[in-house]
Amino acid sequence: MNSTLFGIYKISFSTQKVHFNMEEHDTSVSINPTTVTVYGVIYYVLTVINFIVTPTYMYVVIFKSKDTMKSFKNLLIAGMPFLIYSTTFISITIPIYAYKICNYQFHGVIKGVSLATNVAMTTALDICDQMNADLMLVMLINRYQIISANFIEHSKFLYPAIYAFLALTNVLQSAILIVKLVLEPIMPSLENSFITNINFFIISTGLILLSRIYAHLKIVFLNRSFATKVKPVITPATLQLHTMLFRAVLSNVFVTIVSKLLYMTLVIGILVDQSSLDILINIVTMFHNISYICEMVITLYFVKPYREFIASFFRRSVEVPIAAFRSNTFQISFH
Repeated sequence: MNSTLFGIYKISFSTQKVHFNMEEHDTSVSINPTTVTVYGVIYYVLTVINFIVTPTYMYVVIFKSKDTMKSFKNLLIAGMPFLIYSTTFISITIPIYAYKICNYQFHGVIKGVSLATNVAMTTALDICDQMNADLMLVMLINRYQIISANFIEHSKFLYPAIYAFLALTNVLQSAILIVKLVLEPIMPSLENSFITNINFFIISTGLILLSRIYAHLKIVFLNRSFATKVKPVITPATLQLHTMLFRAVLSNVFVTIVSKLLYMTLVIGILVDQSSLDILINIVTMFHNISYICEMVITLYFVKPYREFIASFFRRSVEVPIAAFRSNTFQISFH
C-alpha cells in the first residue's frame, strides 16, 4: 500500500489556490514555542528509541538469520536503506507542520533549509515509505512462491511479471511525486502538463493504491489457505518456518494499514475542516516514525531466531551482575 503522505499536504496546499516560487516562499513563520517544545520532546524520545532499536534490528537481521530464511533476510536488508533514511530524517530534522505556509519547518539538528531542499527531503521520505510498503508485499508474495513451489506448477513468467509490475508502478508513483512536488514549482513549463494536473495525481495514486490493497488481500488469503491445505504433507519445521515469517510480515502489514487509516482521516480532515490541519498532520507524521519502530520490534519478536538472540542478550546482562554479587557475598551456614 503506497503512502502519499506529503502528497496529501500538497493537495491541501493546492485547494487554497496558492502558487509560489521556491526561492521566494517564506519558511520562517513563527511556531508557538510551547508547540515546538512539546513536539520536540516527543521526537527526541522517539530518536533515542530509534538509535537503540535500529542498530539492534540491523545486526540481528544480518547476522542471526537462519540459512532457511535467506530470501526473507535479503528482502529485509533491501529495505534497510529506506528505513535508515526515514528514521534518521525525522530524528535529525524534527519536522513540525506549519499551516500558515502549508509546509514543514525543521527544528532539529538540520534547520533553516531552503524550501526546495525541504520539499526534496520530504519527498524522498515519502518515496522511502512507498518502497518499504511494497517490500512487505513482495515478502508475502515470496512466502507463497516458496511454499507452493513443490505443489503448484506456475508459469516461469508469473512471478517475474508480478515483481516487474510492482517495480514499474512504484517507479511511476515516485516519478509522479518528484514531478508534482519538486519539479513543478521550479519549472513553470510543467504547470499545464497533464502529469502535474491534480486530478491525474489523485487518480493515478488512487489506482496504484487500489492495486496494492487488492494484492495484499489476495496474497494473504492465498498464504493462509494454501498453508492449511498442505499442512498434512509438509514437515513441521517447514510449516513452522512459513507460519513464523508469514505472521511477522502480516503484523507489519497491519501496522501499515493502521497508518493508512490515519492518512484517510487526514484526507477527510482536509476536505471537511482545515482549522486543525496542522495538528492532524503532526500527529500523522509522528505516527509515521512510530510505525517504523513498531515494524522493527514486531519483526524482532515474531521471528524466533531474532527473539531468542534478544532474550539471551538480556539473560546474560542479568546473570553477570548476579554472579558477581554471589561471588562477593559471604556464605554463612549454620550447623
